[in-house]
Amino acid sequence: MKSNIRLIIGLVLLLTGIGGLLTLRSNPMSMDDMGMMQGGMGMMGQGAMKEMMKRMMEDQLPPGIDEADLPEPKSQGAQLLTRYCVQCHDLPPPVLHNSTEWPKVLARMERRMEMMARMGSILNPTKQELTSILNYLQQHAANVTE
Repeated sequence: MKSNIRLIIGLVLLLTGIGGLLTLRSNPMSMDDMGMMQGGMGMMGQGAMKEMMKRMMEDQLPPGIDEADLPEPKSQGAQLLTRYCVQCHDLPPPVLHNSTEWPKVLARMERRMEMMARMGSILNPTKQELTSILNYLQQHAANVTE
């Protein structure tokens, strides 16, 4: 009798687990109308992404600036910088790096954005938009001291 109860409990647990796995597989990740990632991995909006990055990076993130304080704030480069960069951290001032440093920094950020975009949690710029962002950052970068 005890072995039958154990067998029944085991079968119930097994079927419950299989049912849970089937539910996860039938609900792929997608973005809802509010920009929230939903599906088997839970959900995370862009605001939550920024907060998570701030907690993970703590004091490593530089302080940001207001959009109005950007050089040429209405330019395409400034608008793209504001659209994409603030998804994970505060708006960086272009003088944060010099013109020779920005390509490396932007390449690193591009790799991170591609990874995060695969999880459906942020918008990813096109190659053309990245070029515009880089041109803007280099145009307004800190002067190189020799």
